[in-house]
Amino acid sequence: MTEIPATLHHYTTASGLQGIFAPKPIKGFPNVPSERSLTLWASDARYLNDSQELRFAADALADAMLDCVAHHDAAHKARIAGLAKRIRAGDFTDPNPSIGQTAHTAYVTSFCSMADLLSQWRGYGANGYSIEFPVDILKQFLVPAFRAGNESIGFLGGSQLFPVHYKLDESIIEAAAEEIVHPTSYSSAVQNAVECLAQFKHDAFEEEQEWRLIYSAGHNYTACDFRPSPTGMLIPYLQLRLTPFHLHDPARETAYPGKLVESIWVGPSPEQELRVESVTRMLNQLSFGDVRVTHSPTPYRG
Repeated sequence: MTEIPATLHHYTTASGLQGIFAPKPIKGFPNVPSERSLTLWASDARYLNDSQELRFAADALADAMLDCVAHHDAAHKARIAGLAKRIRAGDFTDPNPSIGQTAHTAYVTSFCSMADLLSQWRGYGANGYSIEFPVDILKQFLVPAFRAGNESIGFLGGSQLFPVHYKLDESIIEAAAEEIVHPTSYSSAVQNAVECLAQFKHDAFEEEQEWRLIYSAGHNYTACDFRPSPTGMLIPYLQLRLTPFHLHDPARETAYPGKLVESIWVGPSPEQELRVESVTRMLNQLSFGDVRVTHSPTPYRG
């Protein structure tokens, strides 16, 4: 089992850095102060740069599900066989009548165990920054919930932190398959399958050393937003929120009195010292003066 590091790094652009730290109200909770709030984006995995997202391990998971269900009754075997067939085809629609037919997906936010990784700087060039988060803080980010388009939006926990695997780990797939096919888990079978599939990527991406905060949910029950990609694609995403204040009683002692962010690295770029200074000034003005700011020594010109 992969050991979870104490901190993880999120690589982003200058505008992404601003968006993460900019104070924003918590929708539905007007009395909660916006200071020291954080916002991360979790994108629908199918729209990311790996064209095999949620498909790379699909055949292996479907095979494992059929193996695990072999000793169950005929009706349940037929249900799982139908689900396995849909998973192979990349169809994550849940026909369970108890929750209503809805398609599922996984929303992911990407992190890396290294603060100064050349492959990440190549991706972000002269605009790159690496934000170091304590893992315990990442687990506290809240997910917007309830039916998309409904103004009455609440927040839930439930994101899980996983290392990305660049080969088919049979133990992880078999464990997921056992949970998926269990009769008492059928109402969440598609959700569990999508969560499993989001943990696997093609080995061409292995140098990224990626960790993921993953939240799997049905389209009809997720209040997602949309952003345009550089190619004009509309990408569904969730705004994950963190505030040190208690949502229902913000006057109470803060829930997270310590550091919410450990450090920020300025990537390889011209005028690094000026960039360090401007980031430091921004953080001080936004009540994040406890965040250390440094710059990468990597000699990459972009």
